[in-house]
Amino acid sequence: MKRALRAVLAMVVASALTLLAMTPGLTAAYAAEPLTINPTEMWDRFFYDTATYSIGATMRDKDGNNAYCIESGIMDETSYERAEPIPDTPEARRIAWLTDRYRDSYDVTTQIAIGALIHDYFEMADMELWKGRREALLRLRPEVATRIDELWAEAGRNAPASMEATYTLHEGSRSGVVTAVVRNGDGAAIAGVPFTLRLTGPATFDATGSAEVSGTSSEQEQTFTWTANGSGAVAVQTEYSHQVIRRLVSSQDFVQFGGTSVRTDQSVSFDVRREFRPALRTEVTAKTVAVGDEVHDAVFSGVADGEEWAGGAVLDAAGYYFDGLAAADLAAPVAPNEGEGAADFLARLAQLGRTPRAYGSARFDGPDQRVEVTAVTEPGGTEPYRARAGFGTWVWTIDRAAQSPEAAGFLGADVVTPFLEHAETNNAVAPLTVDSTVTEHTALVGSDVSDTITVSGYPDDHGSFAGDEAFGFGPDRATARVDVYWAGDRDDAERIDEYRPEGETPPAADEHHRLVGSWPYPAVNGEIKVGGGVPDADGNPVSITADAPGWYVFVYVFEGDDRVGATSSAYDDEWERVRVTEVRPETPSITTAVSPARVGVGEPFRDAADVSGRVPEGSHITFSAYAPVGFGEQPGEAKLLDEARVDLDASKANQTVLSPEVRTSVNGHVQWKATLWNKDGEVIDSHPLGIDGEVTEVVAAAELSTRARGLGEVDGPIWDELTITPGQVDGHTVGVPDGVTAEVTLYRNTGDPANGTLEATREYELTEAQVRDANDGDGLTFRAEGFSARHAGEYYWVAALRDRYGNELARGRYGDPSERTSVHRYATRVRHAVTAQALDRYESSRSSNADTLTITGWERTDGDVAVAPGQTPDGVSFVWQLWRQGEGDAETDLMVRQGDLQPLPELPFDEAAGGIAPTLDVTSPEWEIEAAWPEGTYYYRLHVVDEAGDTVAYLPARDPAESFDVVSLSTAVPKARWFSAESVSDGVTIRGRLPAGGEAEAQLWRYGGPLGSDERVASTGRIAVPAQSDENTFATPPMPAPEPGRYYWKVLLFADGDDADADADAGDAAGDAENADPAVGSAEPVIVDGARIEEESFEVSRVTTEASEGGPVPAQVHDTAVIEGGAPEGSSISFELFRLNPQAREDEDESVARLDPVPLQTGVVRVDSGEVRLDEPGDYYWRETLWDRDGNVLHVGDARVAEESVTVTEAAPLATTGLGGDASIALAAGVVALTCGGVTVLAARRRYR
Repeated sequence: MKRALRAVLAMVVASALTLLAMTPGLTAAYAAEPLTINPTEMWDRFFYDTATYSIGATMRDKDGNNAYCIESGIMDETSYERAEPIPDTPEARRIAWLTDRYRDSYDVTTQIAIGALIHDYFEMADMELWKGRREALLRLRPEVATRIDELWAEAGRNAPASMEATYTLHEGSRSGVVTAVVRNGDGAAIAGVPFTLRLTGPATFDATGSAEVSGTSSEQEQTFTWTANGSGAVAVQTEYSHQVIRRLVSSQDFVQFGGTSVRTDQSVSFDVRREFRPALRTEVTAKTVAVGDEVHDAVFSGVADGEEWAGGAVLDAAGYYFDGLAAADLAAPVAPNEGEGAADFLARLAQLGRTPRAYGSARFDGPDQRVEVTAVTEPGGTEPYRARAGFGTWVWTIDRAAQSPEAAGFLGADVVTPFLEHAETNNAVAPLTVDSTVTEHTALVGSDVSDTITVSGYPDDHGSFAGDEAFGFGPDRATARVDVYWAGDRDDAERIDEYRPEGETPPAADEHHRLVGSWPYPAVNGEIKVGGGVPDADGNPVSITADAPGWYVFVYVFEGDDRVGATSSAYDDEWERVRVTEVRPETPSITTAVSPARVGVGEPFRDAADVSGRVPEGSHITFSAYAPVGFGEQPGEAKLLDEARVDLDASKANQTVLSPEVRTSVNGHVQWKATLWNKDGEVIDSHPLGIDGEVTEVVAAAELSTRARGLGEVDGPIWDELTITPGQVDGHTVGVPDGVTAEVTLYRNTGDPANGTLEATREYELTEAQVRDANDGDGLTFRAEGFSARHAGEYYWVAALRDRYGNELARGRYGDPSERTSVHRYATRVRHAVTAQALDRYESSRSSNADTLTITGWERTDGDVAVAPGQTPDGVSFVWQLWRQGEGDAETDLMVRQGDLQPLPELPFDEAAGGIAPTLDVTSPEWEIEAAWPEGTYYYRLHVVDEAGDTVAYLPARDPAESFDVVSLSTAVPKARWFSAESVSDGVTIRGRLPAGGEAEAQLWRYGGPLGSDERVASTGRIAVPAQSDENTFATPPMPAPEPGRYYWKVLLFADGDDADADADAGDAAGDAENADPAVGSAEPVIVDGARIEEESFEVSRVTTEASEGGPVPAQVHDTAVIEGGAPEGSSISFELFRLNPQAREDEDESVARLDPVPLQTGVVRVDSGEVRLDEPGDYYWRETLWDRDGNVLHVGDARVAEESVTVTEAAPLATTGLGGDASIALAAGVVALTCGGVTVLAARRRYR
């Protein structure tokens, strides 16, 4: 029996040796990944059809992941060639979840059930064989069947199968919520799954301020709010993690947990719109106001149909009130064109001669709000505007350019209301002025009486307006009337004075009072002759005969309409009545004449009255001088002299009296009226207004000189400077009158020397104080401000002075050299978006920056016929500034450098074009970023000043095109020594704001001889660096340690996003530097770390070990370690011998000998452990430990490694057959035998560290 058994054993040994020789990868050159046999608590054997099979987690890789065989009937081995992913299916996800969930479980029933499930779904060799094995297994272990069902159900509940995202829109489509949930295969929500939501399009999540938000799923839906930052389509991308499995390819394939994978899906999409369309609805609070009253408007906020007001949006609306419109203007409304902005619309109105006279403002932070506005005389002012006669209308705008940056972000376009909207148009009703004088103040019974009435205050077109129902204005009342009343006693003429007219209103008719008649007259300005046979409005001659003694009184009546208020002259007006008697008394008369008839403004003049005939005692003359009016106009109520009394001498038959002297600062025609009164206040004699000899002409003149600002910036302030002095009339210097308006017009030079494009017109009404300045000393100089130009080019000014009647006093000349303004557009761009300080530790760095200014002197516009650039005038200078951005707003910023003030260059002559070039680039000095300057954001600013020192342009602070970031790079290798079995990496810290798209490259260099002979041996290639605002510390991707030696890292930082080729083929770890390109990618690095920096230097050592052969007991064994690359000074190595327990985990193997540490020398060191005697058969292995001088572990050898394995036998090395018993067979040294899958498995393992 012994001989037979030995024969069988010999055959098995021979077969094993033959198998060892024939199995690929078991030779010394085999470089496959090793597998370790798991403890038997994780797998088991069972017998089926003459063979024993293993089932469960038989193997484990170096990362602790279990491996389950999937090829029935194929021999297992303890290594694999490669790992391949297994396609993602619902079954694969369940298996992956189970292998992850139970990876550390030592419940053999659970592991067998998982192994069975893996065969059920992933058997790759013989499914029929597996089915038979499965039946046998479940007969032997029925509890496994129950566990299979439990595990499969558990995996179904917990393995993620899908992720769902839905959305809800708020504020129209300006914000909203994304709802996310991860579901299992049954559609139920599951918890604990990491996920990410990613928005593609103009929106960000509120929680992160970015397009991504991450979380872990729960059993309830989770919501994430978002806000649009633009308009367009937004897609929601879902990413969630799920476990995966992989196949280990070897002679026997395995399935094991393969980590996690991210599933990315496009879930939902929707349209967002950050912008919204606000609306304005306005209406005047009163359709009719009196001249001189304040004007009010009610402004209502709203939104366009289907939209919502943006939360937090505060919008400023500006109102412009246009007055003095005639009835004919109502038929010419102006609406904004599609896409026309507020500034363009107002400019177009100006070209049509419409300039605002008053302004208003309103602020809204939501819809359906009402603001009542009072018109003021200037934008942002407080002085109320007083209505002028005529129609007026409002235009309201929400100008995007006038909003705060935050509010402007909500607006896609300006809001502009039309000119002459019905609800926004009102009328300022003018008061009438009526002056009349009867032809004769005394008459005899039977005489004709008549009156001359002068009326002013009607609109010039009064009587022609038929009304406009849409605007809500009625038609003009075409006629007024004149009523003539009688008062007296027909029976007793002596009682005439008892019925002298009293009170403003005519009395009721009775025996002493009656209406003589009423006659219609046109309701227009001018002089009306009532009586004397002159026809009335109907063409009927009017004659009025005084048929009884008494008083005949003329009353002018206009009943009013929507443009003119109701007016009635007074019943007791002394100039409007005639005293009729039966006997004519002797009455004196007066003849008047002004002196002189023509004067300059501010010069004295008066009236003179010659009185013929004796006057009653107590008689006197009154003189009135009406305020100047235009030629042919009727005076109003204002007077320069009001009933100035001069007493008469009753003893004289003829006498001449003079009025007081008067002066006026207003030019025009001054009409006089002299009246002779008795002592009782009755008019003895007078005359109508405007008769020959009773008008003084007050003349005015002005000289105008102008000088425009030489240079301006697009959309910046430009102006014309006017100097006004007295002028000449007939060789005589006369003053500038009150009421002068300066009209300033800006034209664009289109290239046509005679005609330009009208850009804007503004009127400036000079105050009385300004007029006084104009007439004194050097005259008045003021700036006509409020102008800007929207395009670069050359602009011409024309200024004119007009008196209050529109008569032109002075005018400039189009194209005058002193009336030209060049307008430039200044655009600047910083050269580098990212720079570094000039630090000595860097090998190189982009430590300087510069700015480039583009001066644009001409931009084409409609109407241009030739290129007409705005040339830089003399005396203009500019200066560059460099600022560091502070922690708060721009007030916290600090200017760190300012250049020298230098002349702004002229635009060069373009020979090819035959004229001045429209653009010019100017580059700033290159400024170094000083080492002491902190990291952070910096920006350039350009300041342009004109000859007078006024700012032409001061480019804005914190302009993104002018901003750049200063960053620093510090690096430190994590440890000073690595071992060849490890992966090396570097530690990198970037301070400062690195924009998105930043990349880093870590290069590994080997020390050579002299500096400059170093060799680059490896590179990470370009790796993305996350954008950050302050500081970012990260480790570079690990790479295999190179050959033993001394090395250092050199890190390159890129920030331009110039991703030419981020994959650098830097050569392999053996030192192939020939393929290493030192300039990875095409962008210049911002920073290149220095060479041979101590903090970046490290040593690489390699430890190889080999155990002595075993033998029969008692065996003397030892281990040998070879250390290449040296070890730290004072380090040592120790050896420990373990006995292998194949049924246990490696950490449960028994330590049988621990030898004292052996001190190491520098250089290549070979160390022997010393001999250890083994008296018991078994499998043993050595492990070495490398210590530093302080007792810290530098390196520990792996357990259960072939080169470190020793087999001690009684007669020869033994291994278990795995056939259900403990019989031993002879094996070659270093071969481990395990029954797994029904056949003997042999595997040799080689170690590399």
